[in-house]
Amino acid sequence: MPDAVQVCGQGAPSEGWGLDLMVADDQIRFIEGLARAKEELIVHLNVHLLADPDQAVTIHMFDISAQYGVQVVVIEAPDRDLVLRSVTARAELRRTVGHIKRDAMSVFLEVDEATSKLLGWSPEDLVGHGTVEFVHPDDMEGAIDGWLEMRAGKSVGQLRIRYRHAGGHYVWLEVTNENFLDDPERGYVSSEMVDISDEMAELMSLRDREHLLARLAEALPIGVLHLHTDGEVVYCNDLLVDLLGEVDSVDTLILSVARTDRPSLEAALKYALQGISGNLEVGVRKGLEERRCEVTFRTLANDKGSVDGVIVCVSDTTDRSRLRAELEHRASYDALSGCLNRMATVVALERALRESKQVAVAYIDLDRFKSVNDELGHAAGDELLRVAAARLRSAIRTDDQLGRIGGDEFVVICPRGDGDFEQEGLASRLTEAIDGDVTFARQRIPLKASVGTAISLVGEFDAEAVLHRADMAMYAVKHQARADAVGTSPLRGSAPAGLAEEVQ
Repeated sequence: MPDAVQVCGQGAPSEGWGLDLMVADDQIRFIEGLARAKEELIVHLNVHLLADPDQAVTIHMFDISAQYGVQVVVIEAPDRDLVLRSVTARAELRRTVGHIKRDAMSVFLEVDEATSKLLGWSPEDLVGHGTVEFVHPDDMEGAIDGWLEMRAGKSVGQLRIRYRHAGGHYVWLEVTNENFLDDPERGYVSSEMVDISDEMAELMSLRDREHLLARLAEALPIGVLHLHTDGEVVYCNDLLVDLLGEVDSVDTLILSVARTDRPSLEAALKYALQGISGNLEVGVRKGLEERRCEVTFRTLANDKGSVDGVIVCVSDTTDRSRLRAELEHRASYDALSGCLNRMATVVALERALRESKQVAVAYIDLDRFKSVNDELGHAAGDELLRVAAARLRSAIRTDDQLGRIGGDEFVVICPRGDGDFEQEGLASRLTEAIDGDVTFARQRIPLKASVGTAISLVGEFDAEAVLHRADMAMYAVKHQARADAVGTSPLRGSAPAGLAEEVQ
């Protein structure tokens, strides 16, 4: 810690550094956190220290390199002893420590037996040779930069690099350099070399697995997001960014969906963080279009069974949602007239009976419809049905519902909260609306209907019973109309005149 940075009431380990103190599974996240700290004011992470791998501690990262040339990691542990024990645990994992002396040009001046054992070279093989002759080509640039920074006093000179072993392979070493070049009594750089091959092998294996997982995640046909329990976004693939936009926190994840879906998404995420997986469908705005996406939450548990993260999967289901809506519409609506079909009409009436104090039902039957089909064909009959539905639809309120339950039979459901009905007024309004000629294929076809009404009884929930009473009322109206027509007809029992009149 630089002398210019005041540490009040706290202490810094005299040996090792942040990466040394934690388990391998957290080391890559730690390195990524240090990189993020260069861009963000402060970075918070939950990690596990070597002395107690089962207990998570919080670390806070600050980058003050612009002022002091260092990054600071504050470990929020239950006690300082946990940190010190982690330092000791790291030392126990290291196999051998060697010491060497080098000149200003990094040429070996003196090599001890431990270093010789580490690298397989005799002291005579190393003394007089430059370090660059033994450093792995991929580590050369970092080794030179680290050496120059150490010479300039900008760093403590701690590096992790690979040295060539006498057997031809490379050995991972952690090298800590101490600059005594300006000391007239010494005039050299003292280096401590620690074998960290096992540690780096584990770390590289972990990194390879993470790279493999990242490649797999990018290849998936769905968006993938990994969240820690503290809300930190660990990873998201490109497809998720394409679907939702940039997501760097739980807040931006919630804001990425339609406003009406945000409470549901927030609740589902809360449950997932408590260990309850789930899924829901949300709207996502893409330009002027709203897409539909399915969001799935799957919890991640540690070895103890505690939740330590959530995987969020997002897939575009717009086409599937549209198909489902279309199928649902087809299952509920009559394709010819656009009215509810019989099954949907009964369901709608049952719902109205449950939710309203009283419900009026009008049963409408088109007069002489069979004759139109027989004499003019089904196309003319279909046109009459479409026109009848349109006229009825124009005569009902927005909360009323229109259904077609038979060939030429329609039903209007009128829920009322106050229980105030005028049955005759409802029947008259619908009769007047539907009455009138229809022009089809240059022919004028009369369109009339008989309308019967019924009102639900208090506490009645049987939709079929209400429909039956309205049907009986309709037949009574139709019977009376026939009786009136027969009583006033000058040619009793004669054949009716032609249904259609040609339009001149």
